[in-house]
Order: sequence, then C-alpha cells, then structure tokens
Amino acid sequence: MFNMGVHLVFLKEPHINNSVYRDKLNRQIERLAGTGSRATNKLLDTMLTALHEYTIDIVKEQIEIAFKTAQAEVDYLHQRTSEGVRKAQAAGKQVGRAKGSTIRGHGKHVLTAMCNS
Repeated sequence: MFNMGVHLVFLKEPHINNSVYRDKLNRQIERLAGTGSRATNKLLDTMLTALHEYTIDIVKEQIEIAFKTAQAEVDYLHQRTSEGVRKAQAAGKQVGRAKGSTIRGHGKHVLTAMCNS
C-alpha cells in the first residue's frame, strides 16, 4: 500500500503511521565526509546501511502488529454482536425488521409495518 501512495494513520499509535515509514526512507543517515581510509569508509557505509534496514524492518513489524491487533478487535466485535443477537432471539426479542415490513420514504425514511390480518 505504501508504494501505491496510500496514507495510513493510526490514531492510537501515530509512531507507525506510514508517513513515519516514508520519513525513515527519505532520511537515511549519510556519511558527511570521508575518513581518509577506504576500509573505514566502507565499514561506516555498511553499518549505516544495516541501521537503516533495521529501522525499516522495525517499522514494518509495528505496522503488521497494528493490523493484527485491529483484526483481532474486529473479530471479537463480530463474536460479541453474534452472541448478543442469539441471546436476544432466545429471549423472544425481534431482531431486525419484522417480516413483511417495508421502508417508505417521505423526506425521511420511515419504517412502516405491514400487518397481514
């Protein structure tokens, strides 16, 4: 989604918004000046690249955890809703529209029960 230009915003966990991920990609640490030693420069470049990749991997993991948590919450909500509906039906309550009812609109939608006497 990131590569498709989708902007994810997590209200409770803003540190994993994909703008943070994008900033991490754009704000790579760069070596400002050479040390005078090819070996040292190569070591520093390798370390900075590894740190950058590590940071990106951490952000990806955090986003995956947020999605898994959100999915778990949705699944739990569905379960509780289904249990509530079954409990209401078992108690003889009408769940949903009554059979034969229609919605007629006159400016606002009004539920009108059609009685079959």
